Amino acid sequence: MASSLPADVVRRLGDLFLDTDDVDYYMTMRGVCHGWRVSTDDPKTSPADPRFRLGRWVMLDERRPKSDEDERASGRLFLNTTTGRRVYKRLPRLDDYYFVTSTGGLIVLASRTAPHMVCVMNLFTDSCISFAAPIPNSVRNTTAYLREVDHFPTLVLDDGPLPDTAYTAKLDAEQFAVEEYNLVDKVRTIWGIDAADQEMIGGLMRSITAVLPYKMYFLYTCYHILESAGDMLIVIHRQHPRHGVDVFKVNVEEKAVEPVRSIGSRALFLGQRCVSVDTNKFSTIEGNRVFYFGGGEQYDKGIGIYMFDLTNETEKWITSDVHDFSLGFGEHTKPTMIQTLMKYCIDTPWVPTGV
Repeated sequence: MASSLPADVVRRLGDLFLDTDDVDYYMTMRGVCHGWRVSTDDPKTSPADPRFRLGRWVMLDERRPKSDEDERASGRLFLNTTTGRRVYKRLPRLDDYYFVTSTGGLIVLASRTAPHMVCVMNLFTDSCISFAAPIPNSVRNTTAYLREVDHFPTLVLDDGPLPDTAYTAKLDAEQFAVEEYNLVDKVRTIWGIDAADQEMIGGLMRSITAVLPYKMYFLYTCYHILESAGDMLIVIHRQHPRHGVDVFKVNVEEKAVEPVRSIGSRALFLGQRCVSVDTNKFSTIEGNRVFYFGGGEQYDKGIGIYMFDLTNETEKWITSDVHDFSLGFGEHTKPTMIQTLMKYCIDTPWVPTGV
């Protein structure tokens, strides 16, 4: 009966799964019958297709015990920040690679054998985007982005050798290039703005720098750029003695920036990596809140996770436990979702020195 469904209906069903980034459901659907596979696009033949890049997923730093069936198997927990769905994926081939970092639900790996070529793996589709360039020797703690250049993916590793620089590589590049990576480049990369549209970029940057405190755009830790439910946001940490953050919504087409006091049911988690979650799917997280890691004299409670309520503009200390969950937790006590997401944002992995 399934095989008798018209091809356009099958494609529409597949598109519905992709609209919510449920790529694993899409793959299961394609496995129903030959007709459904023919009617839908195969991620393995086009692994760089943006529809399969798992942009709404994050890979959390949780592992299950190694399987009794396969001593080499290890895995990670993936979380859909829009639907709240959690999927555990085994990584049976991880022993052949160094783990570099993750970008959304994709993982960046470097082969253990010299010259340590880089690939971006999608565990949901069992596909891989392979780059010809080896991982730069100096990369240690990095976040990664895939951006489009002339309709081809370019990998960006923001752990450059100098401030405001990043390593970038196209698919066929023999080496990673060192490029300037300032505020303009961050905005263009994270929001997917075409580099050729210089008029838009110029007008947009004038609007953005107008809301940043003087010279703050040189301090990457003071502001965060992210996408949240289709909105382009800039979040700025307030300067001492004020507490909290200011959130701005950016209209790319109008090249305008305006302050916002409500992000609805969304909650933002800030760090070297940023996450926006739909709190309707997370019962322990309230909406219209911003979470970040703070410390120093401007923070009343010292080092730890802070929550800023945009509704009444109040800052609240949540907990100090985030870096090492083994501290402060009993054997049968697990970290909260707030702690888990915060750890993902601030704790980028360390690339082994053997790379």
